[in-house]
Order: sequence, then C-alpha cells, then structure tokens
Amino acid sequence: MDLIIRKARLLSNLVTDIAIKDGFIVKLEPDLELSATKEINAEKNLVIPAFVNGQLHACKVFWRRKLEQLVPEIKNLPRFEAAKYVKATYTVDDVFSRVSEVMRLAILSGTCAIRLFADVDEASGLKAVEGLLKIKEAFGPYMDIQVVAFPQDGVFGNTQTLMQQALELNVDVIGGIPWIERDEASQKAH
Repeated sequence: MDLIIRKARLLSNLVTDIAIKDGFIVKLEPDLELSATKEINAEKNLVIPAFVNGQLHACKVFWRRKLEQLVPEIKNLPRFEAAKYVKATYTVDDVFSRVSEVMRLAILSGTCAIRLFADVDEASGLKAVEGLLKIKEAFGPYMDIQVVAFPQDGVFGNTQTLMQQALELNVDVIGGIPWIERDEASQKAH
C-alpha cells in the first residue's frame, strides 16, 4: 500500500482505516492488518476528499473594492451595468493580486482543483485572461488549475478576435453563454 490513514472518521461517524494505492481507496476496514509506505493517524478526525471548485468567475473577486473607487453615478448603476466600468479598470497585476487572495483561501480550505473564469470582452480585453494565467503559473504547484476564457457579454464585435487571442495565450477552456445574445439568430451563431 502507498498510504494508510488509521482511525479516520467518515461522514457517517464510522471510524475506520483507509488503504490507498495508486491514488485510489482500495480498502476501508476498522483495523487493517496491512502496512504502507506512509501511515497517518487521523486520531478519529474527519477525513473527506478535497474540494473541487468547477466554476469561479475569478476576475470578478473583490470587484466591489474597485467599484467603490468609481464616481457615484457608476456606483449606483445596477451591478451588471456597473461591471463594464469596473472591468475597464482591470490590469493584469490587479487581477493577479485580487485572485491571489482567493487562491490562498482555497488552498487553506483544502481545494485541490479549480476552474477560473476570465471575462473576455471589449471592456477588459485580455487582462483577466493574462492575470489568471499568471495565477495558474504561481499556484499550479499546489492544485490543478484551468483557465476559461469566457465571453460574459457575448461573442460579437471585437470579442471574437479576443477569444481567438485567448486561445493563442493557451487558456485551457473556451466558455460560452449564448442566451446573453440579443436574439435567437445571434444565440445560434454564438
């Protein structure tokens, strides 16, 4: 065995030993008569799989901090309208700084994989993508990270070109949101 976790408490309050080989649980028994390369005594503490966050619109984390720096006319707009003004203030370093805070919290909370969405649009261009690719490089040793180029405001206008450029920057996934488009024909084209 590669790993045995002794005296682990599962969600059912069952206290058991857990044998792991090649990354997979192979046995759960109260007192395993096995040894392993590594053994951990969980001391009846809860043992659960790591968290996977499949959709974090990361470029928007802590964006209200940026909103507070804008003029009252913008601060008082409905949030989706205000967002384009906030995104226009993005820089690569700003996105990296704000998302770094969240990544540290995610690691401390046991997150093992995360998919980070970067808005790609005429307001922010590729700043969110570039910032999140820097995040992937910095935090990649600690968890699996995918960066998604996401056309939050639709794909028409300059956004199609920006999405192509995001691919050239090596994002992991291209997202879509067809229902955001203005009519059914545009939704189908999206």
